[in-house]
Amino acid sequence: MSKLPIWLKDMLALTLKRELASFMIALVLLAFAFIIWLEAPGLVKKKMWRELAAFSVFLIIGMALTIPQVYGIRPFEPNAPIETLFKPLAELLKKP
Repeated sequence: MSKLPIWLKDMLALTLKRELASFMIALVLLAFAFIIWLEAPGLVKKKMWRELAAFSVFLIIGMALTIPQVYGIRPFEPNAPIETLFKPLAELLKKP
């Protein structure tokens, strides 16, 4: 069995990662479609338009936070700016 060149191994690994990410995104979208299929018809049938709008907004936020995680991108952490803002104040208050 012949050894594959390093560049070919890297290319195959990258292709496999892309295919896996595409598959995972398809699964995520399928899960969100299932949630829509379960919830949306009842809201439309009962003419609950405000609830449907809120459901849609939260679903879009959920998708926007989930899809980058498939690619390994960490979502925005709202605690980081708050910690940066209040850490000096906390250090100032700790001093006797």
